[in-house]
Amino acid sequence: MPVETAMDADWLCQQYFDEVTAMMRSVLSDERDPLDRAAERLTDQIAADRLVHVFGPGGHSNLATQEIFFRAGGLMHISAILDEGTLLSNGALRSMAIERTPGYGKIVINDQRLGADDVLILVNAYGINA
Repeated sequence: MPVETAMDADWLCQQYFDEVTAMMRSVLSDERDPLDRAAERLTDQIAADRLVHVFGPGGHSNLATQEIFFRAGGLMHISAILDEGTLLSNGALRSMAIERTPGYGKIVINDQRLGADDVLILVNAYGINA
């Protein structure tokens, strides 16, 4: 690629930053009420000394679940639901097949015996799991 047509890495990084920041501002603006309700629900759950359960139904979604679980200085009220079937450490192709199995997530959640007073954060990186 000729030098004059090569993309500048600094420019690309700035464009990426600007786009992501605009999207985050849009989410904050457009979803303010649901975000406030979710924050209030989490606050109530923690104030009641109850767990907040987090489940990622697939390989990379599990990573987000692990990110907020048992972090130094983090909340102790987080319960990560880490299902062995979908963990990438047990095989990426296996994880992908299991996460696409209809009804699998329901089995995992039912196994946790969550009730009406429990809070579950569902993390999904792609939104395509069965």
